[in-house]
Amino acid sequence: MPEDARRLWRLVAEDGDEPQLQVDGLRREKVVRARQKGGSWPENVAGQMDRHYSPGRTWEATMLGFLSYLRLGDVLDAGSGDGTMAFLLAPRSKSITCLDHSAKVLRAARRRLLGLGNVDFAPGDIHALPFPDRRFDHVLLLHVLTYATDPALALREAARVLRPGGDLLVSTLAHHDRDDVTSSYGHINHGFRPRDLHGWLAQEAGLLVERCEVTSREKRPPHFAVISAFARKPDSLARTTKEST
Repeated sequence: MPEDARRLWRLVAEDGDEPQLQVDGLRREKVVRARQKGGSWPENVAGQMDRHYSPGRTWEATMLGFLSYLRLGDVLDAGSGDGTMAFLLAPRSKSITCLDHSAKVLRAARRRLLGLGNVDFAPGDIHALPFPDRRFDHVLLLHVLTYATDPALALREAARVLRPGGDLLVSTLAHHDRDDVTSSYGHINHGFRPRDLHGWLAQEAGLLVERCEVTSREKRPPHFAVISAFARKPDSLARTTKEST
């Protein structure tokens, strides 16, 4: 062995007690034992499959696959930003309207969605939607309530423009005390508690709440949690029939 290589091997041997190398060695032995037992990858990670990577198996790829199941009517993406979600949903929607208060952001959305004939753009405020009653089948409020000065009013407006039987999807941060992080993103409130959001949807907006709960929590500090809420506008004809019966 050349002398340079010999010195390198001696150096590695001297550092063999380094803690990380010991951990890696134990992992290597565990993997080897699992392979010797003949277990497949799914069998070896059974029960923790969502925590392990496999080629091509990502949340993004899964979500894009599930989009094929959607058949949407007229959609309002309230607080659409630069059209990221609209770009995904437009091919599965009858129409989609992007609303945002920023003209610059809407220009970016127009560029992203150029060529899609079923997309409209509207400058506006989620507290005073510039649309007539019962205009949409679906309304999205995705991570915009943290910018709302009056979240309950924004929810009432979303319910107003929904058609009977239409649905509202809300995704927003759960209550937190980390203004030091969120203030730089322009958030003006501290997120929400599920019970408060549920109350606004049901009592203020008059919607039937099917789900309103924390559905995810970030693994990295400060571990922000996200509330997902799904509510439906009552079908007035069905309710009238039930009441008369």
